[in-house]
Amino acid sequence: MRLSQETLQQLKQMQEALVGRGDIFFLPPDRVHYGHDREPHEHPCLVVAVDRARAHLVAGTSGSADGPALVVRVGETDLPHETEFDFRDTWPLSLTILVTEGRPMGRLAETRHPEIDAAALASPKIAVRRLTKLGRS
Repeated sequence: MRLSQETLQQLKQMQEALVGRGDIFFLPPDRVHYGHDREPHEHPCLVVAVDRARAHLVAGTSGSADGPALVVRVGETDLPHETEFDFRDTWPLSLTILVTEGRPMGRLAETRHPEIDAAALASPKIAVRRLTKLGRS
């Protein structure tokens, strides 16, 4: 069955509305802000907060994070490796790009949200610390 363009657009909007705090997506290298890559590659990214049309993300690494971090163990989501999400920096990405170019890897349990807040509040960047307020709204 072939869906109309209108129906496809409605589905995309519904998917965007379902993106939430604690979601994890693998994103292509041109969408990831992580300064330690010698060769750009896909990274897991954690949704720290969502506003009207954007997700605020932090990058993950299978190595050690340089800043405050949240560790996600294998089995908590669909991530293939233990991952440290580095809260030293964040960036916004449109929800449309996130759902069309990202590969969903699951969502952290809501009980992990205080850990997201703690890592964000420990960040040296004011913009990251402000996300705790946005994340709870």
